[in-house]
Amino acid sequence: MYRICCERDSTHKLSETDGNSLEWLGPFYGPDELDGLLESWRRHLRAQRISPATISTYSIAVGQLTRFLARQGMPTAPTAIRREHVEAFITDILAHWKPATAHNR
Repeated sequence: MYRICCERDSTHKLSETDGNSLEWLGPFYGPDELDGLLESWRRHLRAQRISPATISTYSIAVGQLTRFLARQGMPTAPTAIRREHVEAFITDILAHWKPATAHNR
């Protein structure tokens, strides 16, 4: 049985180990894990006074990465995404776009 506990902007999953104590299992972002992290990252970028256009471009790239990973049957959980998954995404972008355009994606 799981209990969900909200703390500020993140949700955490706790596992009930016995009738009285709970075991910490780490952050829980639900089915759209990258989307949950994206909003936190966007907030961080805004706090760093990054241009709204740049934040939009970065956000689009995260969405593209998420869709690519799902289409390819690759992991979408942030802790499971590895360098080779990101490199496959970049290779796919370069195959479909000119390098200057791919750089922005």
